[in-house]
Amino acid sequence: MMIQQTIQTILTAIFVIFAGPIAEAITPEWWYGLGAILSGVSLVLAFFFVPETKYYRPKSAYQAGGSSDDENVVEVCTERPELDYVNFAPRTFRSDMRLWVGKPEWNKVVEIFTVSYSPLVV
Repeated sequence: MMIQQTIQTILTAIFVIFAGPIAEAITPEWWYGLGAILSGVSLVLAFFFVPETKYYRPKSAYQAGGSSDDENVVEVCTERPELDYVNFAPRTFRSDMRLWVGKPEWNKVVEIFTVSYSPLVV
């Protein structure tokens, strides 16, 4: 994620520096066309190079289910734990390019639109 932000910041800086000469060389219609082309390229690159992040995570992964006395205790890890290849397969480029991990939850789409477009309760 850090690499993507770095590249995006550098490309934005370069684009801003050269915006004046580019705007002078092309017509106003192509100025919007250039933005559309760059957005399309960004969409395609994101589709192919941003990995899937929706994985099933049990409540124990969020440290849930403990007693009420343990709720305020925060355990800080100072060393990185070893990867669990027994319960989870190693990540590969092919596994990152999957559109879905597990069964798609299409009912969540309706839930998202219902919550997004419902009137605000004040």
